[in-house]
Formats: sequence, C-alpha cells, structure tokens
Amino acid sequence: MATHARPSFRGAALYNHPKQRFSFWYPSDWHILQFDDAAHQVAVTPQQDDISTSFMVEVRDLETPITRDDRSLLREGIEAGLKELTDYQLLNFEPFDEKHRFGFDFLYTFIVDHQVRKRHTVLYYRDHWQYSLSCQGATVEDYHYWLPMLNFILMTSTGATFNAVEWMAARDAQAESNR
Repeated sequence: MATHARPSFRGAALYNHPKQRFSFWYPSDWHILQFDDAAHQVAVTPQQDDISTSFMVEVRDLETPITRDDRSLLREGIEAGLKELTDYQLLNFEPFDEKHRFGFDFLYTFIVDHQVRKRHTVLYYRDHWQYSLSCQGATVEDYHYWLPMLNFILMTSTGATFNAVEWMAARDAQAESNR
C-alpha cells in the first residue's frame, strides 16, 4: 500500500455526531464506519472494509466528573491498557492541560497478526466525558504515508458539532467589524 507518493485530497467532508458529541473534517473519498454502541464511536478509513488504517473517535460518558487530580490514576489505567497489546512500544507520552480539557497525547507501536502497527492517540477529559481520538496505520509505513490526512482530521476534531452556517456568519460579522 505505502509508496513514495503522498496521498492527495480530492475534497473534505464534515462529520457531525448525531448527538452533538463531536465533529471533524475528513477526506471526502474516505469511508465512514459507525458502531452501534454506547461509546459514541465512529471511524473513517481510506479502505471501505478495513479499519487497520483509520482515524477513530470514541466518546464515553464516565458518569462521574474527572478532575486534574485524577491524572496519576488515569495514566496508570492507560499504561495497563497498553500492556494488554502485543509487544507494544511507547514512543512518546505527553500530558497536556488546557482551559476546558486535559489529557494525554501518546504515540506507540504494537503487533497485530505479526504486523507492527503505529497509533497516535489523544485521550482527553471534559467533566464526565472521555474523548479518545486515534490515528492508526495498518503498518508503520502506512501510518507515515497517511499521516498528512490523519493529522488534518485530528486537527479539525472538536468535542462538539460544527455548524458551518454559524461559523461563516461569525466570520463575516468579524470581517465587517474590522472595516
């Protein structure tokens, strides 16, 4: 799959979660896979029937507020989960703390069916909600090949829905007030 050429955008589409949990922009020729579960989970992938290379969002209601004081316990849970993966290697692990959310940004590899996969996960908390955003390549090479598009999706992800009409109106109002 991976070659020396880079993937190219043919357009972008907006995904808004039906219950307004999150939104993101993704390459318009990618495929959406929705899961029927309480985790509010969706994936987009360049190959229709294979999520080995994908961007995945999962939002869970933890039913109790999570605070910054919980960080060491949360990190222990992440490390325990990573240890469940076959031959995982943690390449980078960074906590972050922003005004309305905090969490962890980590990069790691692991083995599935004798194949090394690479995954970048941003796991963050807002009140009682846990957001997991993962960019994954079926192989390390696939991860690097698709990285520009995976980063685009990650950078446009938000913990709410995106209303393009409201955004354009606000942008136009701002431009008008700057005149």
